[in-house]
Amino acid sequence: MLDENRHLNNCVYADLLFDYAKNTYVSPSIQIDFCGEAHKDDIITVYIATGENFDFLSGFNETRGKKCFDAIIRERTNIAAVNATRLETETETKTET
Repeated sequence: MLDENRHLNNCVYADLLFDYAKNTYVSPSIQIDFCGEAHKDDIITVYIATGENFDFLSGFNETRGKKCFDAIIRERTNIAAVNATRLETETETKTET
């Protein structure tokens, strides 16, 4: 998706983050700082550093030799744990009725 200046729209960076996290965990807090534009067909490499309760991601535009974005995903919860809690809650609700 391109904006009127033929740069990648900011939503594309959020899509990259969600693609990274979608099968692993959920998070109520995502912060993205845009550092530079990217154009259609530019190659963007995403570097990831994982902390105890957060992930730091940095997108680097290999084609133009500059950073595109930094992002922090905070307070992440493993999807398997969330699904197990939901299943347990559903089972308890069915048992009580």
